[in-house]
Amino acid sequence: MSAIVEYNAEEDRQLIDVMESTLYPGAKPASIYLVLHACRAADLDPMTKPYHIVNMSVKDADGQYTRRDVIMPGIDQYRTKAARTNEYVGCTAPEFGPTITRKLDNGDEFQYPEWCRITVRRLKQGHIAEFPAEERWSENYATAGRDTNQPNEMWRKRPFAQLAKCAEAQALRRGFPEATGAAPTMEEMVGKVIDNSQDYIDVDPQTGEVTNIQADDDLADKLEPVDAAPPTESQQVPKKETAPAPAAIPPDDTSSQSSLQMGDSPAAPVSAPEGDVSGGGSMTPEQQITEAIGVIETPGDANDVQDIINTSQTLTSDQRMHLRRAINAKMKDVNAAKKHNT
Repeated sequence: MSAIVEYNAEEDRQLIDVMESTLYPGAKPASIYLVLHACRAADLDPMTKPYHIVNMSVKDADGQYTRRDVIMPGIDQYRTKAARTNEYVGCTAPEFGPTITRKLDNGDEFQYPEWCRITVRRLKQGHIAEFPAEERWSENYATAGRDTNQPNEMWRKRPFAQLAKCAEAQALRRGFPEATGAAPTMEEMVGKVIDNSQDYIDVDPQTGEVTNIQADDDLADKLEPVDAAPPTESQQVPKKETAPAPAAIPPDDTSSQSSLQMGDSPAAPVSAPEGDVSGGGSMTPEQQITEAIGVIETPGDANDVQDIINTSQTLTSDQRMHLRRAINAKMKDVNAAKKHNT
């Protein structure tokens, strides 16, 4: 029988302030509150950002579209939940199809992979089952606006990595449906233009749950093909499979390992004071992190210090809360200074 956990309302408000200042700048407190309780229901640390708040145009029951915050899991949350089953044994490296060159309405040309394939493996009763997923770029990319077929900045800058995340998410849903659920990931949905001619979603107005996704099959026809060529050696990811991960992988390790597997580069952390932040050195970890908080200048800096807090093995719960409050106070000072300067 699960123990009943009681939460302090004042501490929740303070935690929501911290999350707004560091993880979800500009988001509505009610949306962050929903994220907080979704994390608690799934036994996830909210400060690792397993859920994303995506402001989308949502089709209401009356057929009208309104802007609304939609809570969506990230690909790292899928990976974490799959690892918690103790049956996830890794996935293949992304395999890409031919590189396509397309011409947009404005005459610009860019290249992207026609498709991406990833296979997730699950150990069940002594046997390894494989769950492949193939996703096509033309069915997944997000446009830069309602009246253009031009990909948005992220899909133009990282067409291979973005499509790989979509394929991995589909493979994880197939392999671990009871862990991931049916909701699409933020990486699949963010930036989508939502109207009758392109992808749209229906959201339950009471729960915020995504209940339907519809895609326009003719979206690819809106681009004029220039040529198709096999991927070059530099663009093609080798078909060599990655080494299977251990059957039981701690969630934190799985998240960072999988992110690097997809080709993402880890963010450079804020330079902390000399000494080991996790322990050792002439100062305590709390003192060292407090000094790092003092040099925060941007939300990115705050996130880096928050990562240090999350990964420290020596801080107590009270110390973590105290440091998160200090981050929140520092960000308020930073924001106030920026407003004064402008």
